[in-house]
Amino acid sequence: MEFIQKYFFLILKLLLAVALFLLLTHNAQFKPDLLMQFFSHPFFLAAVVTIFMVQILFVSGRWYLLNSAQHVNLDFFSTFIATYIGAGFNNILPGAVGGDVVRWFYLVKKIPDKKSAILFSLFLDRILGFMGVIITVALVFSSRMHAVSQNPKLYYPFLLFALLCITMLAGFFTLVLVSAKIQLGDFFQKRFPEQKWAKLAASFFNGLKTYHISTRSIAKGLLLSVVIQIIMAITVKLIAEMMGYSGINLTDYIIAASLTLVVNLIPATPGGVGIGEMAFANILILLNPGSTAAFATVYFGYRLIGTLVYLPGVIMFIPRMLALRRSHAAV
Repeated sequence: MEFIQKYFFLILKLLLAVALFLLLTHNAQFKPDLLMQFFSHPFFLAAVVTIFMVQILFVSGRWYLLNSAQHVNLDFFSTFIATYIGAGFNNILPGAVGGDVVRWFYLVKKIPDKKSAILFSLFLDRILGFMGVIITVALVFSSRMHAVSQNPKLYYPFLLFALLCITMLAGFFTLVLVSAKIQLGDFFQKRFPEQKWAKLAASFFNGLKTYHISTRSIAKGLLLSVVIQIIMAITVKLIAEMMGYSGINLTDYIIAASLTLVVNLIPATPGGVGIGEMAFANILILLNPGSTAAFATVYFGYRLIGTLVYLPGVIMFIPRMLALRRSHAAV
């Protein structure tokens, strides 16, 4: 009973994920037997695993760029390892330990005097990644705007998505301006002096005031973000090819994969499992009316291979987490 009370919301999320997969199976959008096709295409499977690692290289490059702008002197290999481990926690664990927390912890242990700089570079890394999604989807949609405008089921959700993105970006830049004017960092330090979350918030807002990055570096980060979205779409297309689904344009996979990343942020299920598959399948069906492909299986296959690729990173970091928990318990 105590276990159920402690993990009540997590259990609810897991049940919702199971219900969504049952619904997708009923609608023939999820066919688990297709996953066995991976073993029939070892060359494609090896290519997908390689592309997953290439994607981590580009994500590491973007974060390395942002850290360097703040004089966080960490070599690229260490940045890559931290990014790889963080990706593992983002893709595998359903709990509260996110990949960004792991990345921050990993770097702070190496460079303890740069806490606020590391925290803000992580935040800006997320922002640039999100902006990369916006730019990629906007470019693809603009090239197909005539066809999209004829389909209200695509056109109005796209406008809603664009409005949401613009609002979030406006909120971010407003936050940067406000933090410099009203000293939010000092406010949190004085108002909640004993709270750990307040110290973290104060560190973040103080970092906002001191963080400087050139327009050229921002442009490079955005370019890397767009490349990452394209790499992701290529990976999904290769997985679809392994399952026997050919004939779908790469641009359709770019739209579906990019928008699904945003949908996955909805915290209704662990990691957006089930919700992401449903969104991915419905977007591709809207883009390809009459198609009967089990697109939800394609996205689940993407998750599954990603889990296997990133699992070593989680295994590498678990001993550190256990050691940290034991030290806190001892204190």
